[in-house]
Amino acid sequence: MLGPVSRRAAVVAALIGFALPLAGCGSPPGSGSPTTTALFPPRPVTVDVSGLHPCDLVDGTRRAEFGLDAGRPGEVTIDGKRSPTCTYLGRTPKIDSSVQFLPIPATDLARAPGTELGSLGGYGVVRSLDSSVSLPGCDIIVDIADDTSLRTQSQALPANLRSADSNDDVLCDRSRDLANAVLEELADH
Repeated sequence: MLGPVSRRAAVVAALIGFALPLAGCGSPPGSGSPTTTALFPPRPVTVDVSGLHPCDLVDGTRRAEFGLDAGRPGEVTIDGKRSPTCTYLGRTPKIDSSVQFLPIPATDLARAPGTELGSLGGYGVVRSLDSSVSLPGCDIIVDIADDTSLRTQSQALPANLRSADSNDDVLCDRSRDLANAVLEELADH
């Protein structure tokens, strides 16, 4: 069983591991990326996250609902652009989560193999499940602007899922619920 420091290292490694491949997800020059409306429903509103940090969008009440500790702010760089993150370690069950602003259109991420499209609160969503043996996880990426996406991720060690009598599906449920909570908070800004 990993302790908090080891779990934090695993979550940070997963964030970095996710961010690095994104740098190559842009459309080739001259290819013309698909429009948002081709893949997703029209957004209820375009969300501007400038001046906001993901850690400011999940308050103590919400963290308690999700069984998360206080978030740890971070930042990665994707294609030379900042991508602020907030990593939360899970208490009970031990499902770790993160919230991130990606400087990438959700339409670019929708083309990745194994993704599923859907919607949440009227916004287009890309869902990606990683059922790895060592650290399964689920990403929900929400189309909030032409050049920015909201990403929530939940991960857990298989032993933690078993001890909570859960499976990988609970990770996507958690990511979706967390994305919904963040969207509600963004609506107030």
